[in-house]
Amino acid sequence: MEGMERYDYYYNQTASSHSPTSSCQSIKSDQKKIKKKKSSEKERIRNLEIKKKLAEIASLMPLQNTQSLSRIRTLRLATKYISHLQGILNGETIDTYEGGRRLRDYNDFQRDVNEEMQRTNSYKERAEMEMRMGLGTSCPPKNQQYY
Repeated sequence: MEGMERYDYYYNQTASSHSPTSSCQSIKSDQKKIKKKKSSEKERIRNLEIKKKLAEIASLMPLQNTQSLSRIRTLRLATKYISHLQGILNGETIDTYEGGRRLRDYNDFQRDVNEEMQRTNSYKERAEMEMRMGLGTSCPPKNQQYY
């Protein structure tokens, strides 16, 4: 009968708020919280790694103030800098203010930096401009029917 007492005890517990169903739900809820916390921690670490690598990339470019660079701006400048260095290696020439041409050099990158820093990061403004220019999305109109 000892087994019956345990069963009765367990059965009485199921009638209260500590039912097996609520215990399972509680365990699942706790597992979800733990999983979410681990996931959040992984994401935080990933973001820190990305931030470190972007700072490293920015430090390799001849920039005055890398503290205020957004991620996208850092990447844009990095691609421009790579293109700039390729141009130097390929012996590209650029127009001078006097109307002549000269070989591109290391210091010319500052002009690209200035242009990028003047550029707005507003995607909304860019989307509105593209819509005005007729460069909107390639989605068909809503009322268009396909046969």
